[in-house]
Amino acid sequence: MPRLRALMLSLLLVAGSATAAEVRIVIGLPEPPQNETPGNDPTPLPGGAVAAMYDDVARELCRRMAARCAIETAPVAAILAGVEQGRWDIGFGPFLSSPERARRFALSDPIWHSSSRLVAHRGTAESFAARLGAPPDLANLRDARVAAVAGSAQQAYLVGIAAPRRLTLVPARTAAGAVDRLDDEADFALLPVTVAYDLLATDTAKHLEFAGPPESGHGLGGSAHLALRPDNKALLKAVNGAIEESRADGSFARIIRRHLPVWLD
Repeated sequence: MPRLRALMLSLLLVAGSATAAEVRIVIGLPEPPQNETPGNDPTPLPGGAVAAMYDDVARELCRRMAARCAIETAPVAAILAGVEQGRWDIGFGPFLSSPERARRFALSDPIWHSSSRLVAHRGTAESFAARLGAPPDLANLRDARVAAVAGSAQQAYLVGIAAPRRLTLVPARTAAGAVDRLDDEADFALLPVTVAYDLLATDTAKHLEFAGPPESGHGLGGSAHLALRPDNKALLKAVNGAIEESRADGSFARIIRRHLPVWLD
């Protein structure tokens, strides 16, 4: 059955003409935290474990589609425009669904589900726990300085709760920049969970830790998708078939566990 399915997916790709020769995939990387904290050594750029995980997932999908793929990386902010302009066939953010994205792109079936988490230095979390009478989390956090990437879903959520919780918002250009602001300018950083895990993995001094559980409500998470051009229906069908197989036989779970200590579902 898997071989028959691969043959059918290959035929779908051939039917899509332009996608038959090569499927061009782009994997999003965060931009470096340039000049976020002058005078300090910047936090290592996240993207090591997460980018490797994305690359493994992309190659697994290509294998199941029996497709020859060209995989490259680019800043996340450039991916959607590049897919729309035809530079790439598949944009691997992955991206949360939104009405605008659903209008502009063909979004794949979900590959997993995302969420957000607070990150803090251990001493800060302990200090807030003593003040709050409980470990700090998004439900009880107040009178704190919280960093988030400017324009992100995390920042939008914080804007909505800042006044009643007496929170001071600290914008950063990148996730690594948000972490660089901890202690001197911010008490906590609110980040996508995959990026947060990657940052903790690069924290060799073990000063960082999570504060509270993951949160996917309030726009802080949801199903994550690949982005394709809406006119590439054959490739979309092939991608969705490969995603279905990879989820059903546990391949996605094994790939994620290889790189991150978390299941994204």
